[in-house]
Amino acid sequence: MRSHGRGTEGEEGQGETPAMKQASEKRDRGRLLTGNARKRFSICLDTEMIKAIDVWARAREIERSSAIRRLVEPGLKAAPAGKGKR
Repeated sequence: MRSHGRGTEGEEGQGETPAMKQASEKRDRGRLLTGNARKRFSICLDTEMIKAIDVWARAREIERSSAIRRLVEPGLKAAPAGKGKR
């Protein structure tokens, strides 16, 4: 079996350069969550709406996700909470 530069089977730590060891020791465990952390979610939109959002975003030189946030925020501020029809 080939070792691919990671040492041979049964020899832990062999083949690891000092730089590799240092990099593995300093690995970040990801961003810490705060109260304002953004969460991802999925949304279904028809093709025409996606195209319209993309045109709006390109005119402002922003990404689609930022465009959606900018378009949704004023609607949420204008609508009284809990008063919407469903």
